[in-house]
Amino acid sequence: MILFNSFPTRDSSLENWLNAHGMHVTFHIPAIILAQFTVAAAFAVRSMKNTFDQISPRAEMVALTLGCNRSQAFWRITLPQAGRGVLSAGVLAWARALGEFGPILVFAGATRGRTEVLATSVFLEINIGNLGGAAAVSLLLITLAVTTILIIRIAGDRK
Repeated sequence: MILFNSFPTRDSSLENWLNAHGMHVTFHIPAIILAQFTVAAAFAVRSMKNTFDQISPRAEMVALTLGCNRSQAFWRITLPQAGRGVLSAGVLAWARALGEFGPILVFAGATRGRTEVLATSVFLEINIGNLGGAAAVSLLLITLAVTTILIIRIAGDRK
Protein backbone atom coordinates (compact mmCIF):
# COMPACT_ATOMS: atom_id res chain seq x y z
CA MET A 1 0.00 0.00 0.00
CA ILE A 2 1.40 3.40 -1.00
CA LEU A 3 1.19 6.14 1.56
CA PHE A 4 0.26 9.30 -0.29
CA ASN A 5 1.55 11.53 2.47
CA SER A 6 5.08 10.21 1.81
CA PHE A 7 5.29 11.98 -1.55
CA PRO A 8 7.29 15.19 -1.56
CA THR A 9 5.30 18.32 -1.07
CA ARG A 10 6.19 21.84 -2.09
CA ASP A 11 7.97 22.30 1.24
CA SER A 12 9.67 18.90 1.49
CA SER A 13 11.03 18.45 -2.04
CA LEU A 14 14.59 17.49 -2.89
CA GLU A 15 14.98 20.81 -4.67
CA ASN A 16 14.14 22.74 -1.49
CA TRP A 17 16.54 20.60 0.52
CA LEU A 18 19.35 21.22 -2.00
CA ASN A 19 18.60 24.95 -2.09
CA ALA A 20 18.64 25.11 1.72
CA HIS A 21 22.11 23.55 1.69
CA GLY A 22 23.46 25.97 -0.91
CA MET A 23 23.27 23.62 -3.90
CA HIS A 24 21.08 25.33 -6.48
CA VAL A 25 20.27 23.07 -9.43
CA THR A 26 17.06 24.00 -11.21
CA PHE A 27 17.42 27.13 -13.37
CA HIS A 28 21.16 27.26 -12.71
CA ILE A 29 24.28 25.98 -14.50
CA PRO A 30 24.19 22.50 -12.84
CA ALA A 31 20.80 21.96 -14.49
CA ILE A 32 22.38 22.58 -17.89
CA ILE A 33 25.17 20.12 -17.16
CA LEU A 34 22.75 17.50 -15.84
CA ALA A 35 20.39 17.83 -18.84
CA GLN A 36 23.22 17.67 -21.37
CA PHE A 37 24.95 14.78 -19.62
CA THR A 38 21.89 12.56 -19.38
CA VAL A 39 21.11 12.91 -23.07
CA ALA A 40 24.68 12.79 -24.39
CA ALA A 41 25.86 9.91 -22.19
CA ALA A 42 23.68 7.46 -24.10
CA PHE A 43 25.44 8.34 -27.36
CA ALA A 44 28.89 7.99 -25.80
CA VAL A 45 28.11 4.68 -24.10
CA ARG A 46 26.64 3.13 -27.23
CA SER A 47 29.57 4.28 -29.35
CA MET A 48 32.17 3.05 -26.85
CA LYS A 49 30.38 -0.30 -26.50
CA ASN A 50 30.68 -0.82 -30.26
CA THR A 51 34.34 0.14 -30.10
CA PHE A 52 35.19 -2.25 -27.26
CA ASP A 53 33.17 -5.06 -28.88
CA GLN A 54 35.40 -4.84 -31.97
CA ILE A 55 38.63 -5.24 -29.98
CA SER A 56 39.92 -8.79 -29.71
CA PRO A 57 40.37 -9.84 -26.08
CA ARG A 58 43.43 -11.94 -26.97
CA ALA A 59 46.03 -9.21 -26.30
CA GLU A 60 44.46 -8.46 -22.93
CA MET A 61 44.49 -12.17 -22.02
CA VAL A 62 48.17 -12.40 -22.99
CA ALA A 63 48.92 -9.42 -20.75
CA LEU A 64 47.11 -11.16 -17.89
CA THR A 65 49.26 -14.27 -18.33
CA LEU A 66 52.40 -12.12 -18.33
CA GLY A 67 51.68 -10.66 -14.89
CA CYS A 68 49.40 -7.68 -15.46
CA ASN A 69 46.31 -7.36 -13.34
CA ARG A 70 42.98 -6.53 -15.01
CA SER A 71 43.36 -2.81 -14.43
CA GLN A 72 46.86 -2.68 -15.93
CA ALA A 73 45.75 -4.78 -18.90
CA PHE A 74 42.87 -2.43 -19.55
CA TRP A 75 44.91 0.78 -19.29
CA ARG A 76 47.98 -0.48 -21.16
CA ILE A 77 46.46 -2.78 -23.80
CA THR A 78 42.73 -2.29 -24.38
CA LEU A 79 42.32 1.46 -23.96
CA PRO A 80 45.11 2.41 -26.42
CA GLN A 81 43.47 0.15 -29.01
CA ALA A 82 40.13 1.89 -28.41
CA GLY A 83 41.58 5.40 -28.53
CA ARG A 84 39.93 6.50 -31.76
CA GLY A 85 36.58 5.06 -30.71
CA VAL A 86 36.74 6.81 -27.35
CA LEU A 87 37.62 10.08 -29.11
CA SER A 88 34.71 9.61 -31.51
CA ALA A 89 32.36 8.84 -28.62
CA GLY A 90 33.46 11.98 -26.81
CA VAL A 91 33.00 14.14 -29.89
CA LEU A 92 29.57 12.63 -30.57
CA ALA A 93 28.48 13.22 -26.98
CA TRP A 94 29.77 16.79 -27.08
CA ALA A 95 27.98 17.47 -30.36
CA ARG A 96 24.74 16.03 -29.02
CA ALA A 97 25.00 18.10 -25.85
CA LEU A 98 25.79 21.21 -27.90
CA GLY A 99 22.51 21.01 -29.79
CA GLU A 100 20.37 20.02 -26.82
CA PHE A 101 17.31 22.24 -26.51
CA GLY A 102 14.24 20.61 -24.94
CA PRO A 103 15.56 19.29 -21.62
CA ILE A 104 17.61 22.45 -21.08
CA LEU A 105 14.62 24.66 -21.73
CA VAL A 106 12.45 22.65 -19.34
CA PHE A 107 14.96 22.04 -16.55
CA ALA A 108 17.31 25.02 -16.74
CA GLY A 109 15.21 27.59 -18.54
CA ALA A 110 16.43 30.12 -21.06
CA THR A 111 17.54 33.11 -19.04
CA ARG A 112 19.82 35.40 -20.99
CA GLY A 113 23.33 35.40 -19.58
CA ARG A 114 22.50 32.88 -16.86
CA THR A 115 21.31 29.58 -18.38
CA GLU A 116 21.78 30.47 -22.03
CA VAL A 117 23.46 27.96 -24.33
CA LEU A 118 23.75 28.17 -28.13
CA ALA A 119 20.53 26.28 -28.83
CA THR A 120 18.48 28.39 -26.43
CA SER A 121 20.24 31.52 -27.69
CA VAL A 122 18.66 30.97 -31.12
CA PHE A 123 15.29 30.62 -29.39
CA LEU A 124 15.80 33.83 -27.41
CA GLU A 125 16.98 35.80 -30.45
CA ILE A 126 13.94 34.74 -32.48
CA ASN A 127 11.61 35.62 -29.59
CA ILE A 128 12.88 39.21 -29.46
CA GLY A 129 12.75 39.52 -33.25
CA ASN A 130 16.50 39.58 -33.85
CA LEU A 131 16.59 37.32 -36.89
CA GLY A 132 20.13 38.39 -37.77
CA GLY A 133 21.41 37.31 -34.36
CA ALA A 134 19.51 34.03 -34.59
CA ALA A 135 20.99 33.40 -38.03
CA ALA A 136 24.51 34.14 -36.76
CA VAL A 137 24.18 31.71 -33.85
CA SER A 138 22.62 29.12 -36.17
CA LEU A 139 25.54 29.51 -38.57
CA LEU A 140 27.92 28.95 -35.67
CA LEU A 141 26.02 25.76 -34.72
CA ILE A 142 26.15 24.54 -38.33
CA THR A 143 29.90 25.22 -38.48
CA LEU A 144 30.43 23.27 -35.26
CA ALA A 145 28.30 20.40 -36.61
CA VAL A 146 30.30 20.17 -39.85
CA THR A 147 33.56 20.33 -37.90
CA THR A 148 32.32 17.54 -35.63
CA ILE A 149 31.44 15.37 -38.63
CA LEU A 150 34.90 15.95 -40.10
CA ILE A 151 36.61 15.05 -36.82
CA ILE A 152 34.62 11.84 -36.53
CA ARG A 153 35.35 11.00 -40.18
CA ILE A 154 39.08 11.48 -39.65
CA ALA A 155 39.15 9.67 -36.29
CA GLY A 156 37.02 6.82 -37.62
CA ASP A 157 39.24 6.21 -40.64
CA ARG A 158 41.08 2.95 -40.17
CA LYS A 159 44.13 2.76 -42.37
